[in-house]
Amino acid sequence: MTMRSIDSRFWSDGWVRKLNALDRYLLLYLLTNDHSTWCGVYELDIAMMAFESGIDREDLERAMLPRLAPKAIYVDGWVYIPNWIKYHLSTSGTVSPQHQKGFDTAWAAVPERIRLKIKEVAGKVYPIQGVSPSASASASALTTDSLRSSEVSVVETKLDRYGNEIVPKEPKGGTKAYADMCDWLEKTTGVKIVNRAKQYAHLAKAKKADISPTRLKNRATELLEEPWYQAHGLDWGSVVSSFDKRA
Repeated sequence: MTMRSIDSRFWSDGWVRKLNALDRYLLLYLLTNDHSTWCGVYELDIAMMAFESGIDREDLERAMLPRLAPKAIYVDGWVYIPNWIKYHLSTSGTVSPQHQKGFDTAWAAVPERIRLKIKEVAGKVYPIQGVSPSASASASALTTDSLRSSEVSVVETKLDRYGNEIVPKEPKGGTKAYADMCDWLEKTTGVKIVNRAKQYAHLAKAKKADISPTRLKNRATELLEEPWYQAHGLDWGSVVSSFDKRA
């Protein structure tokens, strides 16, 4: 269990003050429950949310969670709070190195499909890594809007005029090698890859960065030893991005 404090100005926030008492309670629960992480994105089953908060599941799904958007967004069993850091800052408006490290570590564990969903639902890009603010950084400098320019290594989702996802074409050259890598990952994880073209794009990025197939397989093997990936699965996007985080 990690102890976290909430900025006392939470109660005087203009948006929060417009909420009814039960909605405020739900938002406070989403900010403080034991499943939450320092990046403001974490997995939480709706049944568990109902059990721990004592709020009826139907009320959560049909009314309360929709009312909290866009300050708190619930998508595919994951909670996303854009202004997470703002609500957890000290009264001086500073972020400690420990908190920043917690932010970076928590965000690195969010699966790529959820990052893409967040972008789709929230209409903005969430940073993969924090901005390493100085001790004098203000709360306003740590809002989601100010972090939008941070490096993002997820594959962009593009839609055609009918709203259907445009799947990237398989890159010329090296396709057989990419297919072999996907076959290896499917055999290793026991999970079938649905969108191979997207995985090819990740592998092409690794090739451009001079990351050999052997290094990719070794890193994938390392990651699969971690309980989180054992539970949530692994794709080449997560493997490739892990090199950026450890660089």
